[in-house]
Amino acid sequence: MGGVPIPTSEEEVLEACEGALRMAPEQWPPTLPPSKELLGAPAWYPFEHQAWPIGESIRQASLQTPRFKKNPRLLEGILRVATCANLRQHGNPLCWRWDSLGLRAVPGPWLAS
Repeated sequence: MGGVPIPTSEEEVLEACEGALRMAPEQWPPTLPPSKELLGAPAWYPFEHQAWPIGESIRQASLQTPRFKKNPRLLEGILRVATCANLRQHGNPLCWRWDSLGLRAVPGPWLAS
């Protein structure tokens, strides 16, 4: 997982989210040229490669500690990362997706499924 430890406490999850947000550039970076390794999809920026294992560590934490999925404070931190446009789509990996955390996003409170 790129050497990123799995958070075991609420504070560690929030610190991981803040770490990912600090990686986001202030302005939207231009799309990189296509990559042969990614079958023609745009190449990734270094910060995208760094953000991915953080998201995966949070996904793993939510699997190991199911109460994290019901904690509004943690969900708010995860939502901030998931909606940070400057992390680009690659910086918001599948592990940041609500459904990978067993959640449904709604325009009001978060609901655990």
